[in-house]
Parts: sequence; C-alpha cells; structure tokens
Amino acid sequence: MSKLDILDAKGTVVAEQMLHPCVGTDGSVKFTPKVAGKYRVRVTDARALGGPAYVYRLTITAENVPEFHYPLRAKPDGLKDALDAAPVLQAPIALNGRIERPGAVNEWKLDLKKTGSYTFDLQARRHESPLCGVVTIFDATGKELKRAEGTENSDPAPFAFGPPTDGVYTVKVGEKFRGRAGANFVYRLRVLDVPEKLEPGFKLTATTDVFTVPRAGTLKVKVTAERFGTFNGPIVVGAVDLPTGITASTIRIATNQQSADLVFTASADARIATHPLRLIGVGADGLAVHHSSAMFSGVADMRLQVALPTPFKIVDQYVMTSAPRGETYHRRYAIDRNGFDGPIQIQLADRQARHLQGVTGPVLTLKPGETEFAYPAFLPPWMEMGRTCRVCVMATAKVRDPIDGREHTVSFSSVEQNQQMIVVVGPGRLDVSAEKTSILAEGEVKLAVKVSRSKNLSGPAVVELVLPEHVRGVTAAKLVVAADKGDGELVLKFAPNAGPFNAPLVVKATVQTASGPVTSETKIEAVR
Repeated sequence: MSKLDILDAKGTVVAEQMLHPCVGTDGSVKFTPKVAGKYRVRVTDARALGGPAYVYRLTITAENVPEFHYPLRAKPDGLKDALDAAPVLQAPIALNGRIERPGAVNEWKLDLKKTGSYTFDLQARRHESPLCGVVTIFDATGKELKRAEGTENSDPAPFAFGPPTDGVYTVKVGEKFRGRAGANFVYRLRVLDVPEKLEPGFKLTATTDVFTVPRAGTLKVKVTAERFGTFNGPIVVGAVDLPTGITASTIRIATNQQSADLVFTASADARIATHPLRLIGVGADGLAVHHSSAMFSGVADMRLQVALPTPFKIVDQYVMTSAPRGETYHRRYAIDRNGFDGPIQIQLADRQARHLQGVTGPVLTLKPGETEFAYPAFLPPWMEMGRTCRVCVMATAKVRDPIDGREHTVSFSSVEQNQQMIVVVGPGRLDVSAEKTSILAEGEVKLAVKVSRSKNLSGPAVVELVLPEHVRGVTAAKLVVAADKGDGELVLKFAPNAGPFNAPLVVKATVQTASGPVTSETKIEAVR
C-alpha cells in the first residue's frame, strides 16, 4: 500500500496523499507550489514494508487528471443511463448517482411488474469508486423487500428480484459505513427486466502478481478459479514462455474444486533475475472450450523472480520474559553463517508476526565472523501493559553469485517463536503527569508537571515538549527535575500563527541510566 507526499526544501510536508486516489492510480497527490523551487516527492510503503517485489511507477504531470468519472465509465451494455431520480423509471435502465454527504441515501422510483423477473447489479468498487454500496428495495408501504450489501473490497453480488405485485417500488442506494461520503462516491445500478445471462467462462486469481522462487528451490502458487455463467467444468492451468532454468507443473482444477497449487522449480544454475510470467487456463465444458489468461489481483502484468538463496540464518532458543515499558530491551541472538563470512546488517523485519505497537530499533552491523549479537528494541512508554509484544528481526547482507560473480542483497527473517523477541510489557519505572490535560494556545503558558520514579530508579529527569511534525510556532525550554525532586514547571510559548492543533502535544520525561534512557510521556491538548 503506497504512501505519497511532497516536501519543500526545508523538509516540510506541503502536500499529502489524497484520501481516495484518482481513477487508475494506487495513490495520488494534487499540488500547486506557492513558490518556485526544489521539492522532494517521497514514496514509501504505508506499513513500512519493502523488498524486491515492492516496485512502483510514478507519473508526474501538469495535465488535469480527474479524481473520478461521473457517470462511471463502465463497459457498454446497451442500457439507458438515468441521472435524475425524480421521475418514475422503467426497466431496463442504469441508475447513476453518488453519495456526496455522510448519511445521504439516493432514492429511485421504478415501475415494476409482478410478472417480471428483474436483476439488480451495483457497479462501484469494480470501477475504482470508494463506495461500499448498500441497495435496498421497498414497496409502496415502505416495507423492506430486498437488501444487498457490498464489502470493503467488492460490490454486492448481482441479485434477482420478483415484485409481489404491480406497482411503483423505491430503490435506495447508500454507503455502508457511517461518515464515508464524497463527490467521488459514484455508482451505476443496472436494472434488467430479464435474468442476466452471463457468458460461460472463468477467471483465475491469486493473492499477488509477483512471485519469488529461490535458485535450486521450489515455490507453490495457489491459483483460484472463479466460474461464471453456465461453465462448471475442469480447468487446466500452466505457465508458458518460461525462462531457461525454470519449470512449472501443469495443474487441473477439477469441477468440484476452486483452487490448486502450481509449483515452480528453479534449477541450480538459474539466472538471478526478474522475468515476465504468463499463465494460461483452458476449461472444458461439454463440447465448448474456454480460454483465459490468468489475472492476478486484477493485474495481467505478472513477474517471476529468481532469488539467490540466503546462506545464513538467525537461530536461537525460545525465550519469553517481561520488561518495563519506556525502556530498551535487549534480546540475544545467534547467527548460523553457513560459510558466509561477510558483514551482516540486523534490523526490525519488514514482516512481523504481530503489530509492533510502536516498538523501534536501530540497524546493527555484524563484523565478518561475528556469530552473536544483542538486539536493542525500545518499548515505548504508552504500550499496553500486560500485553505480549512479539518482535521479529531481519538479517541482510550482500552475497556474490558464484556463477556470474554479480553481487545481490539477500535477507533472512522468520516469524517462528524461537526467533521472536517475546516480551510481556510491564509498568514503566518512570511516570510524568501534567496539572492540565488541555491548555489555551496563546502567549506564554506555565504548565505544572510531576515526575515519579520507582525505587530502583534515580537521577535527574529531563522534561521536554515533543511537537507533532506539522505543528509550528510552539517552543518550550527543557526542564530538569533534580533527582530528589518530583515537581517542576514547563513554560510553553505560542506564536500568533502557531498550529495547527489537530494532534496533541507530548510532554516527555527522560532519566538516563547505565543501561540506556528511561522515558515516560503524557499528552496535552492545545486549543484556540
């Protein structure tokens, strides 16, 4: 999931990614510079992940790129498009609308016949509208007769409706989740006066469009078939135009099956590279034969990557302990180098077994030959006490290919419990509190603070104000609370144009110890 923003020469964020990207993009920003100069475009992963498969294509243009299309640009189906909900309409027809305000519901009137068999098909998500649609049908008395809801990822499935009597029925279209709306929440509701006949066929899907197979290894790819229309036969799936050194099995998804595993195998001399990948599915149903190119997550441009196997790995025994929040916990590990004698970098893994809950850690570099290390993970002072924290680390190094001499970056990480840093979070040894939880952001404000230390913690505490990155115009000199004291006063100064105050300010206390800093935090709301 992409994260995109723009920074000026001072490093200030001047434009952030739009909540809902423009049609045809995964993330987009619209930005008009106030002054001429140099700007930086920052592209990251929203979950702080990364790797060879995390590729992107960034387009920068001064052209007018529409955020959405209204009416939706759907595949032509011969239906008349209606944009006005006022008159009573006749099927077949396509109802086009949008949910522009939270809680808004569009109402359409349809004249339906008892003898008719109607099909309702809401199009929104499939055409990149953020609408999570809900379609409800009511009779003339207001009684609900039919309801269909979409999910966060898909539109509601097309459904049939048979009116109990002739008359005018009300069809309501809305957003499933309260508070979500906007001009781009557009939809197209197809209403057919006959059951829709889908052309027999199928579609092949998987969870990603980039696959990595290690040299001299194998990879299983789960291929899922979605059949539609009258097709219900077996499907044979295979890969075509594979590069030298790569082979793949041919699988058969039987009539009563939805998926099967396609196995890729890389030879011991397969070239380390990324190759185009094309899968073909052929289905037989009676005398008819159906062909389909595999579509992975809706993307046909697939890639198969051959990777150099990682020679080393992190090994250790199962360890579970407790540690106070607001401090750094050190977990000892061992490295099985398996003949590799170069430097190895250790850092937090890009794939975690559980949410990190704010845990941070540095990048360590092991010198050639080192086989043990202690990784320091900082447990933030606001972590939930009594909760088990599970942290995974990753080892990365540059390894030379013995076949062609090229150098490649390889890594090892594991979510197995023996390689995890498993810590039950306990209460911190330091606590800081403020006299007020909210302050008026004007002029000079004196804020009384109190610092409490546990019996095994001593030393002066440095109290400082930590601002959100985007807040400007607020200053506060650091306060030092002596080792034998607990009270102090932090003086905050607000400039006339200070702000914006849409996030709390943080008061942070730190006591330095031989094993590292001990911290505590409390939040203050600034209001105008």
